[in-house]
Amino acid sequence: MDFNTLLKDSKLLSESFPEMGSVYPEDPLAFFKDWFKHAYENNVLEPAVMTLSTVDDNAHADSRIVALKAVDETGFIFETPNARQKVIQIRNNKNVALNFYWKSLGRQIRIRGHACQLLDFSHVAGNLDASERDLTVYRVVPNVIEFYQTLNEGGNSRVKYKLVKQEWAHEVL
Repeated sequence: MDFNTLLKDSKLLSESFPEMGSVYPEDPLAFFKDWFKHAYENNVLEPAVMTLSTVDDNAHADSRIVALKAVDETGFIFETPNARQKVIQIRNNKNVALNFYWKSLGRQIRIRGHACQLLDFSHVAGNLDASERDLTVYRVVPNVIEFYQTLNEGGNSRVKYKLVKQEWAHEVL
């Protein structure tokens, strides 16, 4: 079979999905926690797995899978061994993107922001291996968070939060 035919005939999402709702919290981190809890309670495999995208020295995007280790009042926390390419890329360009995709729920969360090394992670140390191993801990401080929900009738519903003058504003897309 021709590869493009194989792509054309591949199945798309066909599960029954949760509703997006029409009331959105002021704080997108609270919204994220609600969706994460729903994914966890509905046995989504590896709900903490996220794609981290960075930029290399030639301005080329670079993505890989990492695990979310904690969320605090200002962002999303992950850790990585020191000798990794992502550490160098973040040092040179702090702009990053995160993406969570929970297929069985038809949900995706896209996050853009900047990564900063977290030197004092005592408030989330119980979630990290960095206390016992030589790892670098980062917090991604978001400035855009978009929630994407596949609809049962087809299409999608999206809500995008943007940080404007230190306040979150949202719009339905």
